[in-house]
Amino acid sequence: MNTKITLSEEISTKIIMVDKDANDDLSRHYLDFDIVVVDNFMSHEEIMILQDSQISNSKNSDIGKEHKMAEIIDNPSKLFRNKLAGGVLRDLKHRLSQFSLDKYESFSENIVLQYFNGELLSSEPDRANISFRPVIKHEDMHLDRYLLEPLRMFVNLDDQPRVWRTSYNQLEGMALMAKQRYFGTPKDLDIAKQTSKRGKYKDGLNGKINSQVLYDYQKKKNKSPYHELEFAPGAMWIMNSKRVSHQVVKGNRLATFSRFYPILQVTQEYLPQA
Repeated sequence: MNTKITLSEEISTKIIMVDKDANDDLSRHYLDFDIVVVDNFMSHEEIMILQDSQISNSKNSDIGKEHKMAEIIDNPSKLFRNKLAGGVLRDLKHRLSQFSLDKYESFSENIVLQYFNGELLSSEPDRANISFRPVIKHEDMHLDRYLLEPLRMFVNLDDQPRVWRTSYNQLEGMALMAKQRYFGTPKDLDIAKQTSKRGKYKDGLNGKINSQVLYDYQKKKNKSPYHELEFAPGAMWIMNSKRVSHQVVKGNRLATFSRFYPILQVTQEYLPQA
């Protein structure tokens, strides 16, 4: 099964289909706010092994939570009945790590030089998680608002497509706010500002774009056009979720992998304070 893509003529975000065995460096696509899709990153047999798990259970609080992949690899029975599941996840974690090294080579090629020059920022460990829960209703269209700048990779672990939408990227959102004469204050538009309160969706630059351009939080519907992607079982997609808007519509089982290359951390821009 292949990923199905329905494009909107009003959205400039590019969807780049890549063969998992291709030798191309994909770094430029990430920096250009493109979405890279790799079908068949996992085999049909691997996906079917992972279906031997629940996605909801009112009597088991572990079902439906996000889990660190390493913990489930060590104790697969926490989620799975099939003893092969731990091995499948171990292999997936390794392949995600290797893919990020092989296909995003320009992000890592200067790390040694930075280290010996004393310029290397403090490292952040990789994060590999799995989440098995049904998406019952679509989430809001949004840009993420976390502080750091990771390379983010997602894999559909379900045997059904994961439906996902994308609209204006961060730069387009800024341009539309300017066109609407919504500027805010420098404090409002601090790209790094975070909040632990989910209700404060208007905080920071991305929060302003979310509420002013992308999503009507009162009517609970999109304010902007969008591409729609139906990621096939076993498909992987890679994008910068702080810069590329996204909205999950349907899906059950998901893996996420985040790698924090030092070179990406210096790309965080701040609006002028004057």
